[in-house]
Amino acid sequence: MDKSAQIDVLRKEHKNAVDNYDFDRAELISRQIQRLRTEISREYESIQEGTTNLDMDEQREKILGDSERTNANLMEKLVELQKRFHIRYKELQARHTQQLTDLSLEHTMALERETSRPIPEVDNLLSQSKIQGREHNYQQAKALYQEAMKIQKVVNEQRRNECNILFMKAERKLKDRQARELKLLEEKQASAKEEINQQYSKHKSVLDNRMKVKEIKATIKPAVERSTMRSAIGRRRSSSVSRQRTSRLSQNNSRY
Repeated sequence: MDKSAQIDVLRKEHKNAVDNYDFDRAELISRQIQRLRTEISREYESIQEGTTNLDMDEQREKILGDSERTNANLMEKLVELQKRFHIRYKELQARHTQQLTDLSLEHTMALERETSRPIPEVDNLLSQSKIQGREHNYQQAKALYQEAMKIQKVVNEQRRNECNILFMKAERKLKDRQARELKLLEEKQASAKEEINQQYSKHKSVLDNRMKVKEIKATIKPAVERSTMRSAIGRRRSSSVSRQRTSRLSQNNSRY
């Protein structure tokens, strides 16, 4: 299999590797492609060594070789960019998960703290209940105890509701901030990708202009050569006619 065919096969393998997020393999394949292109380029340059005037086909091949190297460079940069931002995305995602876990733990601890926090009114009723019990007023003691438990249940429920509301607000605020961070990361990736594409477009434009200039020169050169040849032929004809006239005049003069 020749090198160009090998490159075609490697391109397909490279695409599959990128699609499967196997960036290490993609990078290895990209290097293999670059190596093959370098070998192709060196083989081409060795064939052209010693040649001072390339014809149009040879010039076109050289420019196309430069274009291939530009494409390979673009591919490597895009793969490296995608790999770098994929790592940053995973790190950001892990940090976001940890932040949500920490917030949930704080919420659980807050609920426990609020549930165990003293309620002065309940403590007072329980104290009175014990006093009534020591004085053998058991019905009064029970009533005070039940009242204390009722108030404790209501207050704890209110505290849990307030704690849950605070948690939901904090969670929503955290998720909004995380969404902004993800969006910012995506924008940075898009901006970096656009910069690479602009550099590629600029370099490709230079190569295209080189090709156009070569084509124009290739078109103009034969015309100039034909014009120069016609001028030379014209000068030779004019010189020949002049010599013929001079010869006839000399012959006429010799007759007299």
